[in-house]
Amino acid sequence: MKKTLSLLSIVIASMLLTVSAKAQVYILNEDFSSASGTTPPNGWSNLTVTGTGTDLWRFDNPGNRAVTYPLNGKVAIFDSQTSSGGGGAEKVTLESPFLDCSFSNNTLLYFDHQF
Repeated sequence: MKKTLSLLSIVIASMLLTVSAKAQVYILNEDFSSASGTTPPNGWSNLTVTGTGTDLWRFDNPGNRAVTYPLNGKVAIFDSQTSSGGGGAEKVTLESPFLDCSFSNNTLLYFDHQF
């Protein structure tokens, strides 16, 4: 009986190590809590690329849009109806910090978004 329990303990321990070795590793999980106005979190870039206005991504919801599931709290928002672009096309970017994914064979990027 004692040998069986020891063997079972080893099998369970090795299974736990196998599961933990394949656990998810989050290298970036941004909630924008440190952002304000048009100032993104540290390491992020907020740039107007082209267009008739000088609008940027905002973190204060200037149009008071309803933020619903799957989003909650602070969000990054580009609201074309509250922009100063005069109705013309705009292209703005919100770039995250550099992400080094070289340690992984499988990388998944996931974004909660609402349009």
